[in-house]
Amino acid sequence: MRIKKTDESGQQALVKFDAELAARAALSAQMEAGVSLGQFISTRNGHFSYQGAPIKDDRLEVVVMASILENKFYDRDFDPDQPSSPACYAFGTDNATMCPHAAAPTPQCETCFACKQNQFGTSIRGRGKACKNIRRIALLSKDDLKNITEGPIAYLPLPVTSVRGWAAYVMQITQVLKCPLWAVVTEITIAPDLKTQYCISFRALSSITDRTMLTALLARSNQVEEGIGFPYPVYQQLSVPTGKRSKEKEQPQPQRKTKF
Repeated sequence: MRIKKTDESGQQALVKFDAELAARAALSAQMEAGVSLGQFISTRNGHFSYQGAPIKDDRLEVVVMASILENKFYDRDFDPDQPSSPACYAFGTDNATMCPHAAAPTPQCETCFACKQNQFGTSIRGRGKACKNIRRIALLSKDDLKNITEGPIAYLPLPVTSVRGWAAYVMQITQVLKCPLWAVVTEITIAPDLKTQYCISFRALSSITDRTMLTALLARSNQVEEGIGFPYPVYQQLSVPTGKRSKEKEQPQPQRKTKF
């Protein structure tokens, strides 16, 4: 119900309030624009969360269904109140042949190998690259091993500082255990790190030996591999009235169990 205002100041306040509601609704819609493409596990502030819910103990028990190399370049600083996609990004399985995705808003070069943003010393902070060489990995929850065909796939972006640990884990599984990643239940944890803010670690929990299950995992893995390089959603830059921030201390969200 809308209360009628007879004075001009009241009408102006109502119009301003309606405009703010509309702007915030548009912002929320944009934030969910890419959900149909893939649900991401967030590592913001050094903690895991999925679909807005914190993950208990910052610990995942999953099956890694696929992974891909990703180069990602942002042309603006991170703003928690304004979602944004990379200006340029690329996916591939060979660093030497990667090039910007067709949907990248602002491609920086024809190839990643020749791109100036992909050179050491170009980062605004530190001596690294402006373009981050990371990994995107696709995960199936251990709880969905009885629903392999239809279980939801979540995607975890690995920061540059966790890539070396990931590479070592892949070598352990594929060369020591001599099996694909999707034949192992993997524990993934995230913890604070003095040098890198946080670090993501990997550990094999158990091997999957059931033939029927392995057959289903192989088929699903092939399907996930075909679509893992989906593009980022395109966001418009919205001007959202921020108003006055509350001085009260924000209460932490309670952790609740999710599939991841």
